Amino acid sequence: MSNGADRITESARDGFLCSKGHKRRRITRVFIDVDTQRDSMYPHGAAYFRQAAQIAPRLARLFSCARRNGYPVVSTTMCLRGNGNGNGLHCENGCIEGTNGQKKPAFSLLGRRLCFGPNGNTDLPPGLLWRYQQVIFEKRSPNPFDHPKFDRLLTGMMVSEYVVFGLVTEEAVRLTVLGLLARGKQVKLVVDATAGRDNHLADMALRLMLAKGARIITTQELAPRMQPRIELNVLLNRLSVMAPPDGLRVSRLAVPGSQSGGNGRNGNGKHAQAHGDNGNGNGNGNGKAHSKSVTAQRLSSSLKVS
Repeated sequence: MSNGADRITESARDGFLCSKGHKRRRITRVFIDVDTQRDSMYPHGAAYFRQAAQIAPRLARLFSCARRNGYPVVSTTMCLRGNGNGNGLHCENGCIEGTNGQKKPAFSLLGRRLCFGPNGNTDLPPGLLWRYQQVIFEKRSPNPFDHPKFDRLLTGMMVSEYVVFGLVTEEAVRLTVLGLLARGKQVKLVVDATAGRDNHLADMALRLMLAKGARIITTQELAPRMQPRIELNVLLNRLSVMAPPDGLRVSRLAVPGSQSGGNGRNGNGKHAQAHGDNGNGNGNGNGKAHSKSVTAQRLSSSLKVS
């Protein structure tokens, strides 16, 4: 072997992402994060829509799942050209190159990551997903397979399943899923972690992806043990109800998004932040908690979650 490149050969082929001479690690699952960007998810963004902001907690949960389990994440972002006058050519779509809105939210970034701009070559460093847990591809069009590097990486990898989520369902998500299926990949779509701008078009896209062979799953199925913190209120409410009158007292738990209506012994029915604090604060409390649970997006009755 004449040089270092000959001595160390690394390849992403067949999902083995490690160097020769090291223990081989087979990757069985890859997350595909589609166009989760600030312009679409933040209220001040140029392309903001409410459905995108609503799925943010589930997206954050998926990235936490990737960090905890070491799943590689392949991300795509729109990177549109501006017209040189400070205004983008596609202002209605946002995500103009060089703007703050084109960037990804902090929760969607992993520590070891590499970003490829929208250039036209297919050069990729060896052992890419072994060196980096997240690879970001900036693209000019909604179809990620128009990016030569993305196409080369995803086409050459042989992984058990690809888990797709992001924005928007009827466009970039649909093109990503159909592109993977056309290349013979096993694809799962996280239906409650995707959002569309048009409900009718999104439903049609879901039907098409199902017909082509994609499977529909939910965030809960991927990360069943990673319950949202807000669910603690349900447990504390049960403890306070089961406790004897002069026994266990459950202290306040300030969790955003939860309230309990009180009708305690000496209370007047005012809302309290946590269980056991009803009325004016001296009732034993039996108010019911209102907690936000993870639910799938609206699907037509013919669509089944597998």
